[in-house]
Amino acid sequence: MITRARGAAAIVGACLVAGLTSAPAQTPPAPAQAQTPPGQTPSPGGAKLYFINLKDGQEVTSPFLMQFGLSGMGVAPAGVEKSNTGHHHLLIDAGLSGDELKQPIVADDKHRHFGNGQIEAMITRRRAP
Repeated sequence: MITRARGAAAIVGACLVAGLTSAPAQTPPAPAQAQTPPGQTPSPGGAKLYFINLKDGQEVTSPFLMQFGLSGMGVAPAGVEKSNTGHHHLLIDAGLSGDELKQPIVADDKHRHFGNGQIEAMITRRRAP
């Protein structure tokens, strides 16, 4: 899924980790064993991650509300070890390689981390200096 935001920002995809390891939506998922970092488990079959309030190609202006949708599993804060749960990451103008999916995802302007189990957030696009 690529959602364009004015000012050339693109919401490239969303990942849910610490239970579900998922590549950005436009990248075909690798086999579960290849992309599951130590301490994480693959998502249950049929689990789906999506944006509730954004459509592919939709233009948005900053700030905007981002709402994550999830079916087939639950959301829990980072560090909570409960089967079939995870937390969200939002990738903005970024992607993750197969090797990067095996590592913890950095938290920066392009890799937003929702480790408290948030399912929505106001996103403000930070302008480059």
